[in-house]
Amino acid sequence: WNFGYSPSYRFINEITFPQGVLSCVLTVVKGIISEIEMSGEALSSAEKEVICNRLMHQPHHPQPLLKVIGSFTFQSFSTEQLIELFV
Repeated sequence: WNFGYSPSYRFINEITFPQGVLSCVLTVVKGIISEIEMSGEALSSAEKEVICNRLMHQPHHPQPLLKVIGSFTFQSFSTEQLIELFV
């Protein structure tokens, strides 16, 4: 399928990092993230909320997500660790 012309899907991922477990469920419609659910003890509720708000309505593609995630300044996670969770 081509990016932006794909059927709707749910992307589910869970990773155990040294800081703890993080999981995400993304609902993607026409290549765009329309819903995000995050859970796990490795980030605070406030940090998870920031991530969800910033990733909402972004293309589910590594480059745009890398740009957004690269702007985060969470001390406990690197950009590479967070991008691994979402792609």
